Amino acid sequence: MSAKHRIKSLQKGLLAFHFGFGIVWWIFLPRIGPIGLVPGLIMLIAFCSSLLVSEIVIAKYWKCPSCQNRLPTRDWRGWIPDLDTPYCPKCGADIDTPIPTLEVDAALTRAMAVTILHRLAGKPIDTNCPPTTFRDVPPGQWFSDAIAWASHREIVLGKGDGHFAPHTGVTREQLATMLHRYSATMGFSVEVPEDFSLTASPDYSQISTWATESMRWAVYHRLLTAADRKGRLNPSGSTVKSQCVAILQRFAKVIKPIESKNRP
Repeated sequence: MSAKHRIKSLQKGLLAFHFGFGIVWWIFLPRIGPIGLVPGLIMLIAFCSSLLVSEIVIAKYWKCPSCQNRLPTRDWRGWIPDLDTPYCPKCGADIDTPIPTLEVDAALTRAMAVTILHRLAGKPIDTNCPPTTFRDVPPGQWFSDAIAWASHREIVLGKGDGHFAPHTGVTREQLATMLHRYSATMGFSVEVPEDFSLTASPDYSQISTWATESMRWAVYHRLLTAADRKGRLNPSGSTVKSQCVAILQRFAKVIKPIESKNRP
């Protein structure tokens, strides 16, 4: 059971407890009369103890299943968990997942793709790198530093309207463009023979203009293969995590520093 499911079960249990407590109080307290002071105090203590129980349970279970970091709450006392939190602010794990898993068939988001490249580069800290200016990338999130770094290095340029859409799935041509720009930024060779063309692909015309060169480079190095048996590249199709792992495995074998060409 995930952290979010445990908290929801707790809320349902407390709601049922308070409802039943109210019914019992309404039925029996008027009949007890003056001698009901002690039973009344006992019932009052039982009622207030539910707050203590909720605090204990939230402190124990409202944690990230991956890094065990305490998750955000909506009030200063920490009694109301923020169930709208989709990911852990510290490590980016999905808090709905009962056990930390890769979820190989889940879509790779734009934030995940940039974070992978940032970690691949060794999580560099650039003092000259300004905070990200994207409106939908608040500071302190698990992807904030990575997007700020990638934006400063022009590996990503955003959506063009001041937004980055970090939780939107990354397309195949977007991932190819990120890898291509990352390679150029890190000093890897991005040369492609001039006579290499993608016109043989049936959906060549569907490749965005800004992604054409990156797609040529990615297909030439076999980072992106045909998406189906008809040889289509499906540039606007989404990328799942398992595909990203395969692409990165090929990418690690392909990238070579430019200086290595001049070595004996």
